[in-house]
Amino acid sequence: MHVRTVVTRETEWDDQQQAWVLALAVYRAGLCHRCGGELDETASPLLDPNNRDGTHRYEPRPPKRCHRCTALMGSEKTYHATGKDGSYITPHPGALIHQVEKVERRRRG
Repeated sequence: MHVRTVVTRETEWDDQQQAWVLALAVYRAGLCHRCGGELDETASPLLDPNNRDGTHRYEPRPPKRCHRCTALMGSEKTYHATGKDGSYITPHPGALIHQVEKVERRRRG
């Protein structure tokens, strides 16, 4: 008597999932690695400020300040302080996880 075993495995990614992942890879490949803009637009010669035939240009705007990041960076600076000998006052400051909390501001009266 012979016993035959057939093992059927489901593929890890079905056709639709593979198509979605491929589409995502293609989309990401078309993005600027710095600003995240779509290169078809952001690298267009029509946006080159030196192109006489250009139709538009990018102009810098004043930066926005993230007040949460400001608070976090202040905390980081406090705990990354060094003593006169150059050693960190807090051991291993890079291991600290800085946190901030949004609290209600006291009203001036």
